[in-house]
Amino acid sequence: MATVAAAIIATHAAVVAPRGRDAGTVRAVAWWRRSGPDLSEFAREGLLHQETARGTITYRHYSAPGRRSSWAKESRRWTVVLTQRRFVVLGRHGRVVDVAWTDRRFATLDIGLDGAKLLVVVDVARFSADSTGHVEVRVACADPAALLRMIRSLQRHVS
Repeated sequence: MATVAAAIIATHAAVVAPRGRDAGTVRAVAWWRRSGPDLSEFAREGLLHQETARGTITYRHYSAPGRRSSWAKESRRWTVVLTQRRFVVLGRHGRVVDVAWTDRRFATLDIGLDGAKLLVVVDVARFSADSTGHVEVRVACADPAALLRMIRSLQRHVS
């Protein structure tokens, strides 16, 4: 019976699965909804805020091993995490931002609002010796202004 159910599910997935450019996006969203990021390490640090939302990443004059781009923009799904120790922005392929409140590099992050989205601009050379350029992360949070106030307050009080 289990093999029949698996065959039906596989057939149904093949029929409804998009092809071409959108196929990877659908798989990524399905993966994120199914498993999502593991937040247990953040709970041990004192999880203060966690929010998953859609957004984008923009590469400007970016160079890293295996990737170069003068400008590129991609749609992504992000999880923004604030703990008592650090600020983290997680994507499907890992962390884009992971910096402690007391780390001197936190001051190099340009965090603000871009319309109704939280904007985090990272000079990647400050965080990685083999990369250059800027990465802009935009997250369409439920209340980006409140989240920005919380980030600034934590950075001021913890450091």
